Amino acid sequence: KRATLAFAAACTAQAMDLDTIVFLLGDGAHWAYDGHAEQVHAPGFPALADLIDSFVEAGGELQLCSACDATCSQPGRRRREVHVRGLASLLSHAVGGSAVTF
Repeated sequence: KRATLAFAAACTAQAMDLDTIVFLLGDGAHWAYDGHAEQVHAPGFPALADLIDSFVEAGGELQLCSACDATCSQPGRRRREVHVRGLASLLSHAVGGSAVTF
C-alpha cells in the first residue's frame, strides 16, 4: 500500500512537471528488482508495476540506496532504469527544495 501511494504521488509530480526522484531504501529497495512489483495491486490504484513503469516513462528517476543494494542485491535482476546512489545523492536533491516520504 505504501509503495503504491508513493509511486502514485511520484507519477502525479511528474505530470505536474516537477523534478522527481524516488529513492528506494530499506524495504522499498525490493522495488528496484524485476519481478517484485508484479503481484502488488492496491484497490483503487493501478498495479504497482504499472505505476513504476509510468513514472520512469514520464522521465522520473529511480535511485537505489547503495548500502541497500549491497544487502538486497539480486545479480542480473535490477531494473535497467535504476541508478545506485548513496544517501548524499538524496540529500543534495532535497537541499533548498521539498521532499515527501512514505
